[in-house]
Amino acid sequence: MNDRFEMLRELHRRYHNLDYTPQRAAVNREYVALADQLALPHEQVSGRYDLAWAYAMGDDPAKALPVCAEFFALLERYPRILGEDTARFSVCAAMIAFYVATCLSQISLEQCAALLEQFRRQVRKFGLGERLWQMHACHFRLMTGDKAGASEHLARFYAAPRDQISDCAACEAGNAAEFLLKLGRREEAMELVRPVLERRLTCEQQPWSVLSVLIHDALDRGELETARGYGRRLTLRRLQGPGDLPWAGAMMRLEAVDGGGRWSDPGKLARCLTYAMDLWDQTLLFRLYLGAAAYCGCLGRKRGEIRLTLPPKFPVYYHIALDSGELGPIPASRSFAACFNRTKRAPGRQWPGALFVRTSCKISG
Repeated sequence: MNDRFEMLRELHRRYHNLDYTPQRAAVNREYVALADQLALPHEQVSGRYDLAWAYAMGDDPAKALPVCAEFFALLERYPRILGEDTARFSVCAAMIAFYVATCLSQISLEQCAALLEQFRRQVRKFGLGERLWQMHACHFRLMTGDKAGASEHLARFYAAPRDQISDCAACEAGNAAEFLLKLGRREEAMELVRPVLERRLTCEQQPWSVLSVLIHDALDRGELETARGYGRRLTLRRLQGPGDLPWAGAMMRLEAVDGGGRWSDPGKLARCLTYAMDLWDQTLLFRLYLGAAAYCGCLGRKRGEIRLTLPPKFPVYYHIALDSGELGPIPASRSFAACFNRTKRAPGRQWPGALFVRTSCKISG
């Protein structure tokens, strides 16, 4: 028995010493499983809180949702088990559950709204996290196409003081800038994100996340040279896990438009598909496949065929490309688009399956 307790302590030490990667999530899962076997309430609850963060920050964010549900069920059974950490853990777990729900195609806007309200109740119960909640409420209003409501929440976010569970300053700036771009307030967004771009504010996710957003923004506006500048900075980043798929998608879209050679090796796409295997988070998949579709279409026109070593059992459908008549595979996200349009119908949030099917190339391996 003592050996198992020692193993539990060692697993706890190991995952806390790891960056947020799939490896950390794997070690954290071992810790939770062993805590369950030993029936240790504190370790069961706190371990699930850590696991939710591990999924959300460095693995498959959507897998945090059932972990959050288990966390709250255990906390209801042992309401005093976390002591002074109860407030922080409860508000953050509610935040993770809401955020993750917005990334799952099968969860309706009504269910997302209910989780946002649960998050709100935790904030009010403990008097903690007002600034964080306003940011996520802004995100939800943008999902529903309510730009006026989003602007109100963004103003309240700025007015609310930072506290112990606020996002880091770099992520706050990046997220707010992305929302401002969606609201058409580009000058404000660029001024806000300047410290991130100048590397005066950095974290594990920034400036990489905001650079990918700005690449898409520049390409949407036809400013190729600006997009190239952001792309040159993103080439310094290496693929480490599922959380890198959005910027990989942005780089592939840039390569499709620019052909500058920053993503000339299709093997990088194969590595992305390895991270995409068994991924629940549909937003990460969408951002990857949007770029991959443009990239494969571009390479298909240049080379006629792309040779890739796909991961075993990677879900592939075949179709006749509309503009070339060639047989080509596409990732199985077409079904996601149809499901998303059924469950999250909202102005500006329709992601049709047509985005995923016009690859116009042969892929072999």
